Amino acid sequence: MIGLEKFKQIRRSKFIGNQLVNAKDKNMECLIWRFLGQKKIVAKVNLDVVKRNSKEIIISASKDNQEEFEQVIGGSYQVNFYIPAMAILFQTELKSHTQNKKVLLAFPKMFAQFERRKNLRIVSYHDQRVDVEFSKNQVEHKHQAQHFKKSCYDLSAGGLSFLASKAELKFFSPRDKISELKLQIADRIFKMDCKINSINELTPDDVNDLVYKAWKVSVEFASLSNEDQEFISKFVFENYNGDFLAS
Repeated sequence: MIGLEKFKQIRRSKFIGNQLVNAKDKNMECLIWRFLGQKKIVAKVNLDVVKRNSKEIIISASKDNQEEFEQVIGGSYQVNFYIPAMAILFQTELKSHTQNKKVLLAFPKMFAQFERRKNLRIVSYHDQRVDVEFSKNQVEHKHQAQHFKKSCYDLSAGGLSFLASKAELKFFSPRDKISELKLQIADRIFKMDCKINSINELTPDDVNDLVYKAWKVSVEFASLSNEDQEFISKFVFENYNGDFLAS
C-alpha cells in the first residue's frame, strides 16, 4: 500500500485552482475511480468547467466511458481523481448531478503529488499480458548479439525494467541504448528506443519470488508518442491496487 508519506501534500488553494484550470485548458487526461469489491473501476472524464470563485468543478464522461462513469459516480459522496500528466491525485466531494449527465464537484482541499517518480509504477513480473522483446549487442564485443524475450518486471508510462542473469550482464551497461524494443501489453504492441538508466542486483525474497539472484535492468523510454504513453499510463493506473489517499 502507498500512503501519503510517498507523496508531496499540497494544500494551497490558489495553486490547486491554477492546476485545475491548466488541466482543463490543456485538455489533459483525467481519470476517476473506485473499488467495487475487489474490482477497480476506472473512467476517463472531461474536465468541463472550473469555477474558481465558488471553488467547484464540473465533469462528464469521456467518449465510450459513460457506463464506467456511472459505476464510479453512482452512490458515491467522494470521488477519487487522477491527472497523469501532472502526477497529481486528489479526493473531492460530489455535490450534485447537473443536466446533460454532468456532475458538480467541490474543489479538493489537498493535492497529493508524486515525489520520487513522475510516473506511477506497477510490478508486472507475474502479469502474462506484459512482456518485452529485443535484440542487443554485447557491450564490449559489438559484433556479438543476442535476441531476448522477457517478462516485464515493472512498468510505468516513462519506462520499464526486466531481469537479467549474471551471464546476460555482458549485454547491458548504464547509459547504453536498446533500439526497437518491443513492449507487448495484452494484444497491443509498442516499439520504441530506450536508454538503460540503472542495473541493480536483486536477491530472492517474499516480494519478488526469485529462486536465484538476478539483476534488474531499468530502462527509460526515449521515443514514445503521447497516445502510446497515455495508453500505458491508463493500463498502469487500472492495475495499481494501492490506496493513494490513505490517511
